[in-house]
Amino acid sequence: MLPPPIDTRDFPSAACLNCGGDLFIAKVIFDDDYNIGMYMTEGECAYCHSLVRLPTPLDHPDYEESY
Repeated sequence: MLPPPIDTRDFPSAACLNCGGDLFIAKVIFDDDYNIGMYMTEGECAYCHSLVRLPTPLDHPDYEESY
């Protein structure tokens, strides 16, 4: 049984902080080549339906800005 949904949008993560799931419902825009051109960072866990903050490359622990 999954835990009830919660709001975890304050903490970006590649896994749901409530249930550990790694499948999300997200709003995306496709470019002319049918690739994802943009996505909203507010999403929903597809398993427990918690509100989540989807990660960006800047959120990765090993991210290093290169010039």
